[in-house]
Amino acid sequence: MTSLALEIRAGRIIQLSNYLIVASSSLLVYDFLLTLNEEVQSIWTRWTCVKIVYFLSRYLPFVDVCVIMYQQFTPGITESQCRIAFRINGWMYVAGMALSEVVLTYRVWVLWERNTKLAYGLAMFFCALWGTGLVIMDQFVKSLTFVQLSSPLNRGCIIQNASRIVWADWALLLLYNTGTLVLMVRKASLSWSGVDSRLFKRLYRVGVSYYLFLFVISVGNVAVIGSLPIFYVNLLSRFAANKHMHLQTLILIFLV
Repeated sequence: MTSLALEIRAGRIIQLSNYLIVASSSLLVYDFLLTLNEEVQSIWTRWTCVKIVYFLSRYLPFVDVCVIMYQQFTPGITESQCRIAFRINGWMYVAGMALSEVVLTYRVWVLWERNTKLAYGLAMFFCALWGTGLVIMDQFVKSLTFVQLSSPLNRGCIIQNASRIVWADWALLLLYNTGTLVLMVRKASLSWSGVDSRLFKRLYRVGVSYYLFLFVISVGNVAVIGSLPIFYVNLLSRFAANKHMHLQTLILIFLV
């Protein structure tokens, strides 16, 4: 590919990436404002460990957006700066998703009436899968190389080459939530007919809806990573992370 062709292609990729980043960031702010009133009334009261985890996962994406804006809109950004920005994004992304899963796992524990043995089992399951997810993200970030552009009109970080191993993070997320869904379905099969609690039935319905959303977005991410050019490896990740955060906000509001 000639230098001019590379510049043109890079400009198109940056334009598409920037459109998606702005749309995703707008969606993040919209979802935040949509539930802010309920959050203030229901959550900004008595502090608990779950609520502290919630606030970390709730507001970490806003820090992530600032880093993304820097890496995509800074003119003349170097490969070293891109690598640092992507490393920060990668760790914050996994940490934010993991923190959200803590809240969503708490939902399952509540449905099982805070069973002690289940708490230990869920903790081991969580550590095993998310520990593996951190290792995968670290390998992905280390594999990144970036296109160096000479045109002053082009700005931002464009991935030139990277490992596609990051698809496994989406598979692990789906596996973890499949496990929690099985626990929810099992509890529902044992208790549904004899339970009058609206909270129980509401949590169950929200949990199933969340899983269906996660299944679609995870399969979509795996398809994008596996089939499209490596430039688009992060095409859907920001949207998925934002919706993940929004759903865990709704679930915690239901719990309090």
